[in-house]
Amino acid sequence: MSRTASLLFAPLLLLSACVSQSEKRLDEAWDICRYHKDAVARDRCVKQQMETRVTEDRAAASDAAAEEAREERREAELEAQGIPREAARGVD
Repeated sequence: MSRTASLLFAPLLLLSACVSQSEKRLDEAWDICRYHKDAVARDRCVKQQMETRVTEDRAAASDAAAEEAREERREAELEAQGIPREAARGVD
């Protein structure tokens, strides 16, 4: 496949991944809330589950970004001490 074609299809693949992730979250929320007999309570439960998952995902993304920033800072410090970046990645 040519590079241009790859660039055209990449956003479609990303969009499909987002949709499937959203559908997965909704399915999980429905699985948790299916025991509610009252439709209003069940819908409220699903909404709360979805909000909880979004909050958890944001926290995980924030933690991952903070970890990456710490790693980059550590590599920069080691590089400033004269250790090459490639070697700094393997130093604990």
